Amino acid sequence: EVVVARRGVKHYGCTRKLISWLFNALPMIFFATRTYDAGSVKLVRRSIYDIPIISSGVFGEAERIIRAKRRGFRIGVKEIEHFPRRSGKASGASLSLTIEAIIDLLRCWFDIVIRRRN
Repeated sequence: EVVVARRGVKHYGCTRKLISWLFNALPMIFFATRTYDAGSVKLVRRSIYDIPIISSGVFGEAERIIRAKRRGFRIGVKEIEHFPRRSGKASGASLSLTIEAIIDLLRCWFDIVIRRRN
């Protein structure tokens, strides 16, 4: 019901690679759910978007995958090729977005694990 396009080889700098790795590892540690590459392109059954989420930032897509998995939806992954950025500057690993994602992860953990809301 959800197919995540996981970027195989990521053309990132060291800091961005670390943040990306953590963004994928922490949901596995906190929720026992692989989110693969939640910020990438996804093919999603419409009903998945009816699942309420509490995240307001970049962690929202990972939360959606976590809650869908906990409700019994199937999560799949398709490896895709990732091309290096040709222009512009990435902002996905900024300090403010990273802090916001960590706060949302902790809020979700409390809501899902402690309060037992899927």
